[in-house]
Amino acid sequence: MELVVRSPAPAPPAQAQAAPNSAAPDSQPGRETESGTEMFIRMLEIHQRACEAEGRYIEADSTRRRIIEARVTNENKKREQITSKHIHERLALESQHLADFQQFNEKWTMRIGDNEAQAEAMKNELKEKHMKEMMVQKEKHLSALLEVRPKLSRELLDHRRKLELLAHQKQYLEAEKVKAKIDALEAEELEKAKAVKKEQNAALEEKLLVCATSVLPA
Repeated sequence: MELVVRSPAPAPPAQAQAAPNSAAPDSQPGRETESGTEMFIRMLEIHQRACEAEGRYIEADSTRRRIIEARVTNENKKREQITSKHIHERLALESQHLADFQQFNEKWTMRIGDNEAQAEAMKNELKEKHMKEMMVQKEKHLSALLEVRPKLSRELLDHRRKLELLAHQKQYLEAEKVKAKIDALEAEELEKAKAVKKEQNAALEEKLLVCATSVLPA
């Protein structure tokens, strides 16, 4: 008796199946980056637990440090994106103000001979509108300033790692001392970050105010 060996049917082309998914990452690049970072952190956490379970403590500690650095980097990136968005919104609003002022100046110049009182009223109304919008933007930036979180310094990260180790070893008195140092450092770094942010906002506000005032009619 002869055995007949049949070759398997050919598989469908891989490109045709993968084509719809190939365009997916381009549709939302920002979300893909964020999801990838979080997935990377989760993979590191799984690896850390595996190292801890297998007794590879040095590798587990190295992975834990990478997790902390990845989280800090991710948070800093998010804050930078929020700050950049606020600045772009404010500059766009200010550009619109400048365009409004320029348009008003042209109308005001044409009408001043016929109706000076009406032009003055229009100028005051536009000034008031501009000041109100500036106040709204200022409140937004002040709110963002209150939420400023400084980039963690190397000294602070070292103290936090030391605190975790002391707590794990149940050396609570030493852990309390290190915790007090951490609280003091966090408060100091937060105040420095707020001061820098406040100076940056003040400089930007002054620059925008000078630009706005320069186009106002006398």
